[in-house]
Amino acid sequence: FEPLLEKFIYVPFNDINAVASAITPQTAAVMVEPIQGEGGVNIPSDTYLKELKALCKEKGLLLIFDEVQVGMGRTGKLFAYEHYGVTPDIMTLAKGLAGGVAIGAMLATDEVAKTFVPGTHASTFGGNPLATAAGVAALKAMLEDGILENCQKMGNYLLRSLNRLKAEFPFIKERERDIDEMTGILITVLQKVKAG
Repeated sequence: FEPLLEKFIYVPFNDINAVASAITPQTAAVMVEPIQGEGGVNIPSDTYLKELKALCKEKGLLLIFDEVQVGMGRTGKLFAYEHYGVTPDIMTLAKGLAGGVAIGAMLATDEVAKTFVPGTHASTFGGNPLATAAGVAALKAMLEDGILENCQKMGNYLLRSLNRLKAEFPFIKERERDIDEMTGILITVLQKVKAG
């Protein structure tokens, strides 16, 4: 993913004070994955995203949610932010958006979308008929065929099963925080394996 865009400042996840300290007069937006899926399942505190929204509003900044990995039903709701009652100004989507067909999308509030006038932002492959048809079909299935409800049901089944496994296998140290089917577990590495 290199070279990275310049001028991004990275702060620890779930630390509102670190975000507030990193804001400068040149800051335009705060971008965050509402639930981080890399390096474990990192779920924010109950107040973090609300505090981010309030901070952005106070400072006149845009709040951008990167839902490429956690959006489109992967947490039991269409968008992960719905678990927290916070709506972003901009949201990015991909991966689950078209059921495996390569597509990405950026959604924005009306106020933000008005700044995108024709000709200022284009894409070589934007509007690809195959990708958009796949996206429409995946979204329709998610909303009309009970996929979100099944995700919640299967997430509960997964958690019950993992709890049983944890009781049986000592190398499963703990179940990390989870949200429906998005679950992580901490596994310890055994130093010796006994024959037998």
